[in-house]
Amino acid sequence: LSGRKTTHHVRRLRTHIWFILGGMLLLHAVCLAVILALLVRQRAYAENVSAAGRASAVAHEAGAYALAVDAAFRGLGGLSVQTHMSFFAQRLSELLDSFEQLHSALYLGMPAPNHLPSSAKLTAVWTDVDRTVVRFNGVAGGVITSESATTSLWELGGAFVDAGRHVAFIAAEAADGLVGNYNMGADPIWLFARANTAGALADGYLELLETLVVESQKGDAALNTAMIAAAAVEIAAILFGFTAWLAWLLRGVVVSRKALFTVFLFIPSSLTKKLAGRPVHVVDPDEQDVHDDEARRARGGGGVLTVDRPSPGVYDDGYEAQDSGSLDGDGDAGNGGKAGKRIAGGVGFAGLPAHGKAPGEGGGNGRGGGASALKRIHSSSTLAGTYARQVTGEIDSSRNVYNGKKLTEIGWDVYMLMWPLFAIAGVVLALYVACIVLFGAAEDSTIDMKLMYRVNIQVSRLTLLSTDLAFRNASDAASRAALQSTLASESERFDMIYRTSLFGGGTLTDSVAHGANDFNDGCVFDGEAAAAALFVTGGCRRTIVDAGMVPLTASPPCANASSPYHAFTAHAIDPMAARLRWEALRLSADDLADVTPTNSRFQYIWAVGRTDLYESTYELAGTFTVAVHNAYNLVFVLQIVLLVLVVAAVLAFVFFMFRPFLQDTHTEAHMVAELLAQLPSDMEVEAMVAATYKLVQDHELNKKALHVQLSERSAALVHTLLTDTRPRKPSTGFFGLGADAEAGPGILGMPR
Repeated sequence: LSGRKTTHHVRRLRTHIWFILGGMLLLHAVCLAVILALLVRQRAYAENVSAAGRASAVAHEAGAYALAVDAAFRGLGGLSVQTHMSFFAQRLSELLDSFEQLHSALYLGMPAPNHLPSSAKLTAVWTDVDRTVVRFNGVAGGVITSESATTSLWELGGAFVDAGRHVAFIAAEAADGLVGNYNMGADPIWLFARANTAGALADGYLELLETLVVESQKGDAALNTAMIAAAAVEIAAILFGFTAWLAWLLRGVVVSRKALFTVFLFIPSSLTKKLAGRPVHVVDPDEQDVHDDEARRARGGGGVLTVDRPSPGVYDDGYEAQDSGSLDGDGDAGNGGKAGKRIAGGVGFAGLPAHGKAPGEGGGNGRGGGASALKRIHSSSTLAGTYARQVTGEIDSSRNVYNGKKLTEIGWDVYMLMWPLFAIAGVVLALYVACIVLFGAAEDSTIDMKLMYRVNIQVSRLTLLSTDLAFRNASDAASRAALQSTLASESERFDMIYRTSLFGGGTLTDSVAHGANDFNDGCVFDGEAAAAALFVTGGCRRTIVDAGMVPLTASPPCANASSPYHAFTAHAIDPMAARLRWEALRLSADDLADVTPTNSRFQYIWAVGRTDLYESTYELAGTFTVAVHNAYNLVFVLQIVLLVLVVAAVLAFVFFMFRPFLQDTHTEAHMVAELLAQLPSDMEVEAMVAATYKLVQDHELNKKALHVQLSERSAALVHTLLTDTRPRKPSTGFFGLGADAEAGPGILGMPR
């Protein structure tokens, strides 16, 4: 009986719920795909920034060893072919292999997932053919001339590798005794490497590093915007889209249930009192019910609909509750006279009048009986007032019609199906906020990583310039003076970069030209690990066995307490960095005659800057690279966790809320049918259900005044039903919609 009127709403709810859940999952999947794609790109940028910094530092270090090969051939500073050349050849080959791998990967693209998408700026850095280099013409041992030429960074890197391998090959041949005293100063290939390593190649890689960081920062901004937009879109869609959609669907179910239970408002109170105590047995559905199982569901359970006592003053005769009753006047309903008996899946009846008469059924035309059942209900012209009139049984306020019974707590258990969507929106908001916070940490670590790589590059650069100055022919005073000037400016640059990296500050001057924005708080304040590496952690931090010392020692300075450099190399990074800056600056100011391979300032730079400090700063830069990757990985994990939680919430909603909801709806429909089937046979129940359903549905909302207004036909019908007391034959049926329904609208034909 109930299923026939509620089939449409339940079927619509069941169908649309899959669109709601599917749309929510699809929207989240799209947002997740966009965010993950941007995350992968940002991780690739971090890896490329690290590779560019590493390649530049390796190129400077390789250039220093190429200079040392020349010094060994010339026997400068205690270096010799027999003692040191084998180590120089091996180390130079290792560095060239590393540089070539990094150079090719940065230009051609790293293997997935570190492959960067095409970028106009990056392409311009690599293919710009206006980079000026110094090229040397002639053959080894002959007349050498130099000239300026232009090339691209890609071609310059390849030429540097070729020149370096040429020097490494000669060094290896000399170490094996296959080459005698070789004049590197007359070799145009070695001269090309010496002239361009600290010049065009270093400038090109600095531009590449800055461009990668700028592009990475743009990607960070895009990813941050994408996460904020995704959070806003998902939450707005859930709260104002899917939730509103579900509320509209559930409202249809609630209205159907209200229409169904409105039947009980018009059953005579004597029958209602007795019906409240009748047992209800829900049996397995028959064959027809099986076919229509999903089409016959309306919502129920949990004390949702209640027929409550009318307001005080509605009855003037002071009725008292009966102790018992039966539908035929003989049987005991078993309610014991207690109000609020629960039936029909939690439908309760309370405050029923005595003597088996509902308000309006008593005889006479005075204030007692039917006249006492009429009461004007004053409701405000607000949305709340409108809703109250809808759910309290005040069917026509304009005609002061009130039948003394009302429906309360309409649909709260149905609307409880909406709370999982609010919970999902809360989870989405919380995890997106966490991702955005973590992403901010990744941006800070990117700047820390870049600055520490700049420090590492500058350490190797000071080593290269100092080595070139110390090993340069004394007769070449002009070039040595130029090198001293360059060394002084690079020492100041090292100090500026180092302090900015540690303690924060604005963007570096040479970075501003490339469009960088590197304002930061400094790595010292980003965590204990960086501070410990800079000021606390002691011991040896080098990873290579250095055979380039003069004289050769069994242990490095950091492990040799008798070494003059032990105090600096065994006590964290900062003492070594401060001493390097000081020694390089003083070396740039020394008299040229004192700048030799045996100069104590140069000896410190060669012994400590080339190994301990270089490897320590590289290791610290690597920790920031790991921090960036960890932050991106954590954001990635949180996004996957969010996906799992959303899917789990949807599945839990389907299996633990929606399916039980449909099952309870089916049960409620049968319970109500069983109850209504126990009414007297002269009450045409099917027509009664159809009429009450139409009564509830046949209204419209006046959006301006927010009043619920019945159509004229329904208003007239209700007014007639509740006020006309003329006797009618039982055969006319409830609401006059029985066998004689075609004769007219009919009136209340219930037995007195």
